[in-house]
Amino acid sequence: MNTQHRDIFLSCIVPVLNSEHSIRQSGIQLISFLNGEAFNYEIIFVDDCSSDHSTDQIIQIAEEYPDVVKYVFLSTNKGQHFATLTGMHFAHGQFVVTLDDDSQYQPEDISKLLHLNEQHQDAVCYGIPEKKKGISRIRIAFTVLITIFNLLFRNKKTKVSSFRCMKQQIARQIESSALRYVNIEQIIFRNKMNQVSIPVKHFQSIRGSSRYTLMRLLRFVMISLINYTYIVHRLILIATIILIMIAFLFLHTVIGILTVGCISFISLLYLYLIKKKYSGKVEINLHILSTNCYDR
Repeated sequence: MNTQHRDIFLSCIVPVLNSEHSIRQSGIQLISFLNGEAFNYEIIFVDDCSSDHSTDQIIQIAEEYPDVVKYVFLSTNKGQHFATLTGMHFAHGQFVVTLDDDSQYQPEDISKLLHLNEQHQDAVCYGIPEKKKGISRIRIAFTVLITIFNLLFRNKKTKVSSFRCMKQQIARQIESSALRYVNIEQIIFRNKMNQVSIPVKHFQSIRGSSRYTLMRLLRFVMISLINYTYIVHRLILIATIILIMIAFLFLHTVIGILTVGCISFISLLYLYLIKKKYSGKVEINLHILSTNCYDR
């Protein structure tokens, strides 16, 4: 199909990390489905600095389907959300779909998301598994994370996933609001963007295991909260005041009060340094190793 950017209806963004044994199967499956649709499309694979041969697989797919397959290789590992945002930066389609690299979501359900998005053009549309298959501890941790976000941003309880569809204008708005430590859902929640969802099929990852660990997820939660909210800072400040009052009332010593004060000061300084490191505006082009995409 001709993929001159002015004619592209759909951009599919696939973040990739260490998926040499699954990315080809997922990619060909996606291409086979989209070739049967009556619109022009592009697929943008964004490799998040894989340590295996994923980039070789992506290049091979791009050589076989040069009209529709694009790729971006990142120079450092920046996380799935940053990789997805990078794909949004280069997307030219009227609609943008994001999905994983391991066939957990089926390409056929893209049609459901597109139909839903045509009805809710100002919304981010999510495909939510009818019955999710995967590692339970990661699923539980992710559920807790989204619940925290909903409470912090007073967001309606919309279920979310990595299978998203949105108009290009919404993708641009997400990109323009992103900080260095990218969290797409927090951007959506913080900007109070409309969200709708629809049930879709979900399958076991063909990779066989999740890339996420509880420690990685915990780090993701903490840095996201520090950068996109002030809740952690406020909690520590309140705790500092309470501890100083307790020290004053019960320790009755200058050393005790100073000790509590120093510990609290170090905690606040640590948070400040993290926020300073990650809270600046995202700079996508600084982390691109190579690409065959053309800019907007």
